[in-house]
This record gives sequence, C-alpha cells and structure tokens, in this order.
Amino acid sequence: MDVDHSSDVVGFVGLGPMGHGMAKNLVQKGVPVLIKGHRNRQPVDSLASLGAIEVESLRDLAERADVIFLCLPSSVEVEETMLGQGGLSEHMRKGQLVVDTSTSNPKSTQYLAKLLERRGIAFIDAPLTRSSKEAEAGTLNVILGGDEKSIARARPLVDRFAENVFLSGPVGSAHRLKLINNFLSIGCALVVSEAIAAARATGIDTELLHRLASQGGANSGALQQIMPWVNEGQMNFKFAIRNAQKDLDYFEDMTGAPRPIQGALKNTLASFVAQGHGELFMPQIVDLLGDPPSV
Repeated sequence: MDVDHSSDVVGFVGLGPMGHGMAKNLVQKGVPVLIKGHRNRQPVDSLASLGAIEVESLRDLAERADVIFLCLPSSVEVEETMLGQGGLSEHMRKGQLVVDTSTSNPKSTQYLAKLLERRGIAFIDAPLTRSSKEAEAGTLNVILGGDEKSIARARPLVDRFAENVFLSGPVGSAHRLKLINNFLSIGCALVVSEAIAAARATGIDTELLHRLASQGGANSGALQQIMPWVNEGQMNFKFAIRNAQKDLDYFEDMTGAPRPIQGALKNTLASFVAQGHGELFMPQIVDLLGDPPSV
C-alpha cells in the first residue's frame, strides 16, 4: 500500500548560501521546515521570519522530521552529522528519508545508504549545480541517485527549488556524475584563468578577449562566470578554491588512479591552498597567476 507523503515535515541541515536558498523555497512553497540553530544567526533568523521552525539539536530534528536534507561542505561533515555523537542516525526511525545535496564522496554515500537501509531508513544523493543565486531563485540543477520509491518521495520537494532534475541511477551515481561534471567545470575555469593572465601579460584587452571568445568555440560557462570579475569586479562564481581541490580529491578516489590532466589541475589548486588562498573564489585565480602589466 502506498503511503501518502504529501504532508512530510522536512528537516534541513546546512544553511550556507546554497542551503539557505533551498530551505527558503521549501518554506515559501508550503513545506513545513525544521532548521537547527547555528552560531551564524543570519540564515536561521531569515528562515524563521518566513515560517521555518528552529530546533535546538540534531536529535530534535531527527525525531520530528520525515525527510532530512543535508547541504554540507564534504563527506567529513556529512558522516559526522549522521554518525557522530549526538548525530542524526542515533535518533532516526524506520520510514525516514535522508537527501544529501552535498558534493560528497560516492564511496561514503554508498556506505551510509547501506548502513541506514538495515534500519529501514532511505538515503539518496542529490548534488547540485549552478550557484547560490539560482538556489535563492529556485532554479537549481539537481541530480538524483537512489531507488525509485525514494526518488518519487523526494521529487515533489526537490521540484520546489529545482529547474532541471536529472535521474542518474542507483544511490551513489549522482555523486559520481557530479564529480565528473565538476572536473569539467574546474578544468575549464583554470584554462580560462590562464588565458586571461596571458592576455594581461601580453597587452591584450580582456574585454576584447571576452567578446571574441564568446562568439566561438572558446565560449564556456567558466568564461562567462569569470569575466565579470576580471572586467567589472563582479563576483558571480562563489566557489572556493579549497572546495574545488576537495572535489578533485574525490574524483581521483572515485576513478582509482591519478590521471594526467586531473593531476595537473589538482597540483595547481594544491599550490594555491598551500599559499593560504584556499578561501578565495575560483575567479580570483586570475589574480594569483600574475599581475597585469604596467601601462
């Protein structure tokens, strides 16, 4: 017999720029949402003002929610939130669903899914593409990996903050696809950055480069995200260098061996992190690659 999940209560863990946007859309589109208090009060207070209910602990959230969304920096935080002392899994019950929107290690995702499955708790991966701007607008791309029943349950909730949804297969497959997609985007971003640095060093106007590249095969999402920073000082691509490095680490772990281009990308990012630049955003790599020539 099918269970009616239309009145599911959502618990949301991880209220950074992406998580805040997703939770906001859920609340504004009629979903009851529980949020855990955090030392950064701004997103908590913002969501509470819209109708989200703040709870004091992960235990409270686990006991009161039916579906729990995670939006955390990495698998380290996901595993700690799920399995650490006082974590969610200690207090969860049969029939609940966990939706991990983080960019996680697929091996960790599959491990957690198997662990929770033994207790009748479903776990699916739902990583995101696009930015916090689209999270706020409710127009994210979402990849869903998991069993059909769990995907069908999560889909009406995901649709409240997604414009495009891609079904990738069993649990773990969405995180694998996300890492491959991120490998593509990180590689493009680094090539674009070095091209811009070369233009600066050789006296080529970067606005002219932008216009030319936009009209041919060199056009890319990375070009269009980085150029506003270069030419206008406008930051549209808020993806930290340290997070890009983490994703390449996961990519290498997933593929089982370092690959030539992946290794070069990883070493480049690792050097920036070692120099203390890990918190900078990807477009700022242009500035790390060399100063513009003096006029």
